[in-house]
Amino acid sequence: MLKHSYIHIPKTGGTAIKYALLAEGASSKIPISIAAAGHNQRLSGMNENTCFVIRDPWQRFCSGFWERVTVNDRKAKSKSEYSDLRDFGYRDLDPVELQILSECKTPNEFVSYIRDGKPILRHQPGLFELTGSITYWLGNLEDYKKHEHKISLVFDLGSMNKIMKEIYDIDIPQDPFQQRSRKLFDLEQSYDISPENLSWFMNKYRHRDYELIDYIKGREYFLS
Repeated sequence: MLKHSYIHIPKTGGTAIKYALLAEGASSKIPISIAAAGHNQRLSGMNENTCFVIRDPWQRFCSGFWERVTVNDRKAKSKSEYSDLRDFGYRDLDPVELQILSECKTPNEFVSYIRDGKPILRHQPGLFELTGSITYWLGNLEDYKKHEHKISLVFDLGSMNKIMKEIYDIDIPQDPFQQRSRKLFDLEQSYDISPENLSWFMNKYRHRDYELIDYIKGREYFLS
């Protein structure tokens, strides 16, 4: 099998894959590699045999929000409980993030904040990258189709353990730190959203994400 190059779209399991590859050790025989540019790698800059993971846009948005809420706790755990593991980085909260998180205690409140036209930074590291549209990495549907010939495999986050084992014979680590999982904290992390905000999120704010994912799920390279 040809080696696949993985695009790390934030909050789609990329960190777990990184730790899985580290456990395998450095070897040219490992059938998947992480694109060197990390979160900065886009489909338009990839070559053949590209793979990536997709995730429900609202689930991904919430996961990114809660990662930034818990960032200081994550950094502390990284230094104390997981100091033997490679640190992939927890950027400090910047002033705009601090302002948002002082006003928004849930992802639903963050959606209301955005709908009200309050200040955010687009595609900047941190909250704005972790919750950003996947079109930043994949392009809109029209752009995606121009580069679609490069893609060998796409799967959903919910199928990651199965696909990684079946396709690459690699076990994903189950430790919640290595998975960037919310199970790491005894903290209620709501994924609830009001009907009004969900309609706006799906049909206006992130409609291109849903359109793109619907298209991808109908392609022969998508495995579930």
